[in-house]
Amino acid sequence: MKVLISLSILVAVLFSGCRLWEFYDQKSSEREAAAEVQRRRGDGSRLFGMDPLLETQYRDAMQGGVLSLRSFLERYRGTIYLSDPRLAWIEIDCALLLRYKDPLEAKRLFQQVKSRSKTGDATLQARIKDLEKSFE
Repeated sequence: MKVLISLSILVAVLFSGCRLWEFYDQKSSEREAAAEVQRRRGDGSRLFGMDPLLETQYRDAMQGGVLSLRSFLERYRGTIYLSDPRLAWIEIDCALLLRYKDPLEAKRLFQQVKSRSKTGDATLQARIKDLEKSFE
């Protein structure tokens, strides 16, 4: 009788361990898939609308902070070198940087981009949808 009880406890422990391992493996896979989606969205560098020669200036502007990024936008917005959907992506970056310093300006900029980009690149639309709650 003791052997039967010990054996059933051992089987229950092994079964629970296997189920726990499957659950952990599933959650790990989901996290990796979410990270891959986020990595694909990345920095918007795959979007068209910006002259490749401006890429280094854009990277420098991002490292310089919100004032540097605003200066970059003022300099190139409305030119043939920078247009939607990449312009919208960069303006969203600017709104994210402004979110804590000037929330009203950040919200205005985000709403402007959202209204201008009703239809367009799916990557941009996904980013707008993800950030909508942050700017309400």
